[in-house]
Amino acid sequence: MEDFFNYISSQEKPKTIVILSPDHFQSGILMESNSFITIGLEGDDEKFNNLKVDTLLSGKLFKENKMALNNSTVITEHGVTALLPYIKKYFPETNILPILIPADITKEQVEQLVKTIDENTLLNTIVVASVDFSHYLPSRAADFHDTKSIRVLLNFEKENFKNIEVDCWQALYAVRLFAKLRQKETPHIIAHKNSADFLNLELEETTSYFSVVFRENKSEEIFSSSTVEAFNERVKTVLLVGDIMLDRGVENLIKQNSIYYPFQKIGQFLRGI
Repeated sequence: MEDFFNYISSQEKPKTIVILSPDHFQSGILMESNSFITIGLEGDDEKFNNLKVDTLLSGKLFKENKMALNNSTVITEHGVTALLPYIKKYFPETNILPILIPADITKEQVEQLVKTIDENTLLNTIVVASVDFSHYLPSRAADFHDTKSIRVLLNFEKENFKNIEVDCWQALYAVRLFAKLRQKETPHIIAHKNSADFLNLELEETTSYFSVVFRENKSEEIFSSSTVEAFNERVKTVLLVGDIMLDRGVENLIKQNSIYYPFQKIGQFLRGI
């Protein structure tokens, strides 16, 4: 994250940073209808590292989108709070607007939200998706899933966002759509890492992340060592396995449970395939 915000600060000084985060604690379940969650117009700046909240934008979003106001939920969301020290360090004068996205938010709702942001903000507005990529998988399996997720994001494969292994596809769809509307579709890859990269252990469960900034197309643009070309081609997934025994004792267990029984423990690995 340090490299991500450091790079942005070297390029521009945004007026507002909109932070899109998953609703990790599922606060949206308590609401009558699926709504985005943001802070009230009287938001307490001290709770956000003394960063100013863009209440003007918040008010406009509230008028044109299904928004729920819940300060306590936003303040305790680590998808938001983890970014605040970096924003405070690199952009102390920038306004912020955190928005949580419950799991049941639709693609159409995301599109309306992004449209409203695009029409009501200055050109130096940034939308950040605070999203984890692969979860609860060994690093090799995570890399396998990330290849598809990154390809979908970079190429803006609209039909595939719902089927990628991340914790909030809606946030990624939103930032990529915003980049398209602002005609900033050239990706500068900052990093692609896995939590296992920082340890000398083979872990059964890891979390991966991918940092990228979308900018205007410039001929002199220099990408990082992670090349965009590696993710440009649409590919077919082929899963090679050994013998799968589905009769005898396994057949009895399938009958007792369900046809999905043999695959329950590898469900996360198969997600997105």
